[in-house]
Amino acid sequence: MLVTEDWMPFSHTDGWAAMVEVRESAALRFYEAAIWEETASVHLYAFTNEFDPYFALMEQPSDAEAIAYREQHAISVHNGMPEEESSGARSAFLRGVFEDFASILVKRHPEAEHHLMYSGHGGPTGGLFAQQLQRDDAAAFLSTWTRLLDRPLGVIDMGGPCNKGSYEDLANFCRYTRYYVGSDRANGGYELDDWTFEKHRETEAPIQYHRILAGNASLEDALVERVDLSRTRYEYARNNQTENRWEQSSYLYSCDGFKDFSSAFEAYIAETVFPAPATYDLKRLMVEQKVPPNLLELFDDIFVHSVDNRDFFEWRAVANGLITPETRLRH
Repeated sequence: MLVTEDWMPFSHTDGWAAMVEVRESAALRFYEAAIWEETASVHLYAFTNEFDPYFALMEQPSDAEAIAYREQHAISVHNGMPEEESSGARSAFLRGVFEDFASILVKRHPEAEHHLMYSGHGGPTGGLFAQQLQRDDAAAFLSTWTRLLDRPLGVIDMGGPCNKGSYEDLANFCRYTRYYVGSDRANGGYELDDWTFEKHRETEAPIQYHRILAGNASLEDALVERVDLSRTRYEYARNNQTENRWEQSSYLYSCDGFKDFSSAFEAYIAETVFPAPATYDLKRLMVEQKVPPNLLELFDDIFVHSVDNRDFFEWRAVANGLITPETRLRH
């Protein structure tokens, strides 16, 4: 979670810390990292189930007391974050920070399945944390984590950020995880037609993951149900999405499937010249290029499960789940 200075007035209220209601159950243990712009620091928290994110609202403490209440749960703090958001220096700093966090998690839970989930802005680059952790540093961090763990992550869940369903994202992340959740569309931006707290809770993955993981025999089945949460949320916003023609989709990708596809795709593009600029949607581009049928079959095998709102209204965009890797193509 990135906490920028414009959000600091809300940082001691119910903000980001209220996204997770239950921190630990028999099925799941949450750890939360926050990148604090105001203090140029990054903190890893191990909140307990007794932690009250509404403490500052209910008790009216001073800022110092509210910060102390939250920070008693910090298990690692790194100060001195470089100021420039998109700089190589900040990316290198964050790489070291999150490699340290990974080592802590592996030491605490060496036998558990580990997952990564991010809430914030996205973009189809293969980077993390609103592109503050750049592509190569993101790969290095994930490589360190999986090397220490001696196995890939279970899932990297990018179902919240926008446009993380890109070839570049999967090419960078699927080396280090079994499954990936993301979308090739801009996520969110709509309102529920009749908002209630119950509907909010029902469709929030951080809240529902405990139940989902406990109630399914396999991770894949659990992640199918996780993606279905998005469809339920679309249903609760049907009128708003239809009125604003807000195209929404969410995908569960198989990283084994992507590896098979990318191997064949890379061999194909090495011998092919593409028009410039290339079509945004990768499947449409391949159809236009009349690629061999087996390449389209391999593409389809990437997708374990998907949901969208195409039945609400006619989409203007052509979007089949994966954004074209423009910079890899020869023109």
